[in-house]
Amino acid sequence: MEEVSAVTAPTLVFPGIDERHPTALAARLVEVMPRARLVPTAFSAGLRTADDLAAAVAPAISEFLADLHR
Repeated sequence: MEEVSAVTAPTLVFPGIDERHPTALAARLVEVMPRARLVPTAFSAGLRTADDLAAAVAPAISEFLADLHR
């Protein structure tokens, strides 16, 4: 956590859905990174293809990028 707390670039954090990438860890990362934003619901067990993944993450990425330019 100490290492990532030094990251000052705008960062979008996507929590995983398994025990190796828990939502709680992602939330903690966002707490310690000064310009991080958590995407609470992007991944699910229903994602099967690259198109599924793109559809799941595109809205959060688009919003994040738009906010950078405001």
